[in-house]
Amino acid sequence: MNSEIIISIISITIAIIAIGVTISAKRQTAKAAEENIRIQKRREVIEFYPIIDLSVNLKDNKIFLKINNKSDTNSASTYFVSYNFRIYAKDINIELNDKIKGNEIARNSSAIISPEIINTYLADAMPFIKRTSEKELHMHLRFSVSYQAAHPDSIPMGDEIVVHFNNNNGELALKERKA
Repeated sequence: MNSEIIISIISITIAIIAIGVTISAKRQTAKAAEENIRIQKRREVIEFYPIIDLSVNLKDNKIFLKINNKSDTNSASTYFVSYNFRIYAKDINIELNDKIKGNEIARNSSAIISPEIINTYLADAMPFIKRTSEKELHMHLRFSVSYQAAHPDSIPMGDEIVVHFNNNNGELALKERKA
């Protein structure tokens, strides 16, 4: 009789443990299913993002900002450019900040921006830049882009580049460094 009671207690304990394990497994399965759905939705959004590359070019002492979409399949629906441009030269200090909104950048295409205000100030500063030694000349441009994929659930992505300039015999030269 005692053995029957012990066997009954053990059986009840095993049944309670089995029910607890089953409930825990169901919770874990539900969590895993929710996580899978979240990851799948995120993957669907990520598949819509373009591949953006930034660069700064100089021509005739003018600055051109280039946003290149290298994606064969995806475009950026909108983009925002912000920049900070600084010149510290002999007898002149200039700091400019601005934001520019752009429209779509189609796949395998580029947007080239020539910020008029930067180039105007740069043209006015060139005489000062030319007579400033390389040690005394500090010029840089921080160029940031925020863009959004053409998907309703996409969040803005961004990239940034910092470019430092030198005076090379009266012409601007640049050194590029990723931020």
